[in-house]
This record gives sequence, structure tokens and C-alpha cells, in this order.
Amino acid sequence: MHDSIEQQKHAKKTEYLYAQAPNVAAGNIIAAGLLVVIYWAQLSHGVLVAWLLTVLAVLAHRFYASCAFARRDRYANIDAWYQIYANSVLVNGCLWGAMGTLIAYQSPSQQLPYLLMIVGALVACASISNNALFSMYNRFATPAMVPLGIYLLTQFSSDKFMMGLLLLCWFALMYSTASRFNKFVSTSLSFEFENIALLRQLEADKAQIRTLKENNVLQEKAIENLQKNGAKKATRYVPANRLATVVEKSELRLAQK
Repeated sequence: MHDSIEQQKHAKKTEYLYAQAPNVAAGNIIAAGLLVVIYWAQLSHGVLVAWLLTVLAVLAHRFYASCAFARRDRYANIDAWYQIYANSVLVNGCLWGAMGTLIAYQSPSQQLPYLLMIVGALVACASISNNALFSMYNRFATPAMVPLGIYLLTQFSSDKFMMGLLLLCWFALMYSTASRFNKFVSTSLSFEFENIALLRQLEADKAQIRTLKENNVLQEKAIENLQKNGAKKATRYVPANRLATVVEKSELRLAQK
């Protein structure tokens, strides 16, 4: 029963992820567009366009997968769908981490707060949208934020060092938040499926009790019928026994004479 509940929880969490896919895609598209517009003058246009098209391709693939997931066979294995979503999230996180690090490398400190706000907002949204599965949050947040934070910490400029420290502190805060959200969701789902299992067991017990009652009624009726049939047979045979006794007495008298 425990294994069955864990499997149901995993399937439900995967459904939550795919249900959030359109909103996550919309947020990523807006953030990617803002990033390209803000740093259009700082980076190579070809690099920005190529990165944007790659992000859009990843998000389009995820959206197509979410549409196919909605039409899937409900009894099919959920692990393949989970892996598709997980790979998409990991690739998207790596794309954001690579672009963030490139921008931090080529841009002055005065231009970096925009980058930090965009990446921080994405990670904050991921802590909510991916809280059903904590591993999914890590697949996006870790490659998107940690390399950028480490790079900024390695710069001896006081501004970039403080930005990197702030970024990693934000990552730790969102990590803790996502972990708490995930525990809450997992606990709620455990209670839900355990209650469903108990209700099903209760219905099965009720059905078994009804069956036993019906069998008892049938047995009581059968016993009553047997008793009635036995009484009728006894009534039918008593006169015959009495007639035999009279005949025997008559024969005995004749024999004595």
C-alpha cells in the first residue's frame, strides 16, 4: 500500500508540473525578452538572438509536451513524462546560467542589477511553480544562479563581489522556501491518498458486511423451510402409524380367539 501511495504521489506531482508549464513558459519568454532588450547594446546581437531562439525552442518543446501529456493514456507509465519535463528544465536552467555569466563578464557593474533582478525573479517563481518536486527546482535554480554567483564572488571588484554574495544568499533563501513548499505538498498528498485508500477499504468492508447479512438471511430462510417441511412430513406419517397399530391389535385379537 505504501508503494502504491508513493507512486500516486509521484504521478500527481508530475501532473502539477505540467499544469504549471504554460505559466512558466510565459514568464520565461517575458524575462528572456527583457534581458535581450536591456543588454542589446552590451553583447553581440548574434549571440543574443541565438540564445533567445534556443530558449524559445526549449519552451516550445515543453509546451508541446504538456499538450501531449494532457492527451496521454491515464494508465501509462508516468516516469517517461517526468524525464521529458526534467530534461527541459535542466536545459533551460543551463541556458540562463550561461547567458547570465556571459553578461556579468562583458558588462560593467552598473548594468548587472537588471540581470540579478531578472534571474532572481525567475528563481523565485521556480520555487513556487516547481515546488511539487524539489528536484525540479534544483534542476533550474542551481545551474541558472550558482555559476553566476560564483563568478561574481571571484571578481575582486567590491560591487561584483557584493552582488555575488547577495545572489547566493537569495538562492539559499529560495532553496529553503522551495524545500518547505515541497514538504507541505508531499504531506498534503500523503494525507489525501491515505484517506482515499481508507475510504475504499471502508467501502469494501461495508460490501463484505452486506454480503454476510444477505447470506445469513438466506440461511435463516433455508432453516425455516426445512423446519416446515419436517413438520409436514411428521403430520403425514402419524395417521399411518396409528392405522398400523389398530391393524396389529385386530390381528392379535383374532389370533387369541
